Amino acid sequence: RGLREVQRDTWLDTYANENTGITSDDIRWYFDSFKKAFSESSLKRTATELQEQKPNEAAFIAKDDENVVGYVWAMTYPTHNELGALYVLPSYHGRHVGFNLWNQARSLFDPTLPTIVTVNRDNATAIAFYGRLGFKPTDEEMPAGRVFPSGATFQEIKMIRPPEEIREEEHPTPPTL
Repeated sequence: RGLREVQRDTWLDTYANENTGITSDDIRWYFDSFKKAFSESSLKRTATELQEQKPNEAAFIAKDDENVVGYVWAMTYPTHNELGALYVLPSYHGRHVGFNLWNQARSLFDPTLPTIVTVNRDNATAIAFYGRLGFKPTDEEMPAGRVFPSGATFQEIKMIRPPEEIREEEHPTPPTL
């Protein structure tokens, strides 16, 4: 429930505005009707997925006392790493929660591979955050995302963080015999 509440509250704060055309009712529809995010079956399914994660996936949660205030979902593939989600409650922005979650995700990642994240094209805060982490927007056209009851669409862009450079002193070449 805490993960879903963080996602919903973050969406309400971030996307429900004139710039996106997405309304608060659109977001409530997405979480309450379309996704059924708070139904007992949906919450159980999410709990099961978190408990039975694949070896190439990890979810990390940030809490303040017992309250979930953020989470990240990270995945690794043979060709790249991927951030599937990184959400922090708006009231916790600026407290390094997102940065700490990013570092948790990186513990799963192969540093020699690029890392990909998709972000809503109108989310300047997230784009700037990922930019500070070394991600750059790509020119790749992403298909229009979901269409909300108001007719607004969820448009995303892809951002890529290049592989990290491994310095020789970190992985010295063995001497030849």
